[in-house]
Amino acid sequence: MRRLQCLVIFGFAFVICTKFNWSAAVASEVKLDKLSVVQTARRDLAQRLGVWEGSIELVGPVEEVTWPDTSLGCPEPSMSYAQVLTLGYQFKLQSREKVYEYHAAKGVVKLCNP
Repeated sequence: MRRLQCLVIFGFAFVICTKFNWSAAVASEVKLDKLSVVQTARRDLAQRLGVWEGSIELVGPVEEVTWPDTSLGCPEPSMSYAQVLTLGYQFKLQSREKVYEYHAAKGVVKLCNP
């Protein structure tokens, strides 16, 4: 009986600790995701412009957006897109006095005004 009580208490404590750690992990995962999409966009823009990645600045906030389809708000002519709500981000980068708008979702980072 004593062993069963210990197991129940241990199990309850484990669930409580896991819940708090999971919440912290989710919060940091969201932050890392924003950081990674901005970093990917910086790399992309640096490569396109032939400049040093560190010279590209984030302008304004990284906004969470729900796109109405998988075009991420940047449809290309003669392309068709799945008509599903797509959670993602919208932000702007600046290089050499010019501002570039990027949209991102589900592992895709897209320059919207080349």
